[in-house]
Amino acid sequence: MKKTMLVLVLTLVIGGGIYYYRMGQTQNMPEKKEVMEQKKKVSYSADEVSKHNSETDCWMIISDKVYNVTSFVGNHPGGPAILKGCGIDATTLFETRPTNNKGPHPDQAREQLEKLYIGELSK
Repeated sequence: MKKTMLVLVLTLVIGGGIYYYRMGQTQNMPEKKEVMEQKKKVSYSADEVSKHNSETDCWMIISDKVYNVTSFVGNHPGGPAILKGCGIDATTLFETRPTNNKGPHPDQAREQLEKLYIGELSK
C-alpha cells in the first residue's frame, strides 16, 4: 500500500512538473499570427528603401509594402529586369512588366513576393 501510494504521489508530482514546464514554454512562444503581426509593424521610409538599390542589396516597394528581393535577383525569370525596381516604388513595374509587355505578374510571382516581405512603407 505504501509503495502504491509513493508511486502515485511521484507520478503526480513529476507529471505536474512536466505540465507546468510545458505550459511555461508554450506561453513564451508567440503564435504564428502574432509573429506575422509583429513583422507587419516594421516600417521603412522610401528614403531607407532607396539605399538598397543594387544587385547585391535590392529592396523594393510594391503597393506600400517593402520587399527584400536580393535573394531572388539571380532567379528572376525576367533576368535583370528586376534590377530596375531596386530601391524604388516598383508597383507600376510589377503590375505592368513594361520590358516584355506581358501585363501584371502572375499569381506565382505574387506568392514568391510574399516570402520576401519585410515590412510596410511608412507614410
